[in-house]
Amino acid sequence: MMISKSKSGTVRRKGKSKRWRAQKRERAEAEAATRKRARDAKRCEAAIAGADAATRFTERRALFRGRYGRIGGLMHALASLVHNCLAHPLLGVLPCALTVWLHDRSADWLNLSPVVTRSALPEIPDRRAWLVHNCLAHPLMGLAPLRRAFDMHERSAERMRVEGWV
Repeated sequence: MMISKSKSGTVRRKGKSKRWRAQKRERAEAEAATRKRARDAKRCEAAIAGADAATRFTERRALFRGRYGRIGGLMHALASLVHNCLAHPLLGVLPCALTVWLHDRSADWLNLSPVVTRSALPEIPDRRAWLVHNCLAHPLMGLAPLRRAFDMHERSAERMRVEGWV
């Protein structure tokens, strides 16, 4: 006769398991990170609160210089070129989910936003004004960030009349 160990099921522990505690801790850390990103986003939004394009341009450049040091001006110029000379013209010609996504990602980079932006597809009442704003005013701002370009951007944004898109 052979004596062997019992082959009954595994013993269930009473109380919380290590896996349950680890999952709970991961959820709490993820929620804390989300709250921190939201707080950082509010601080960043407060830092970029200019009423016009020229003021926002200056504020963003200062933020880039503060974060990246000596190469901050170059990083801002690159982000501005991608946003104004690539994302906006594509959005102007072909307003679809993909170009809205590209615009949002480039805007997040340009604004140094820690929170991902999600915009809805725009409703465009005046297609001509939309094209002028996105395909002329924005590339002009990206290539020659001068007062005249910023003023043209502000005028075209008013004529465009698309809520939430500047």
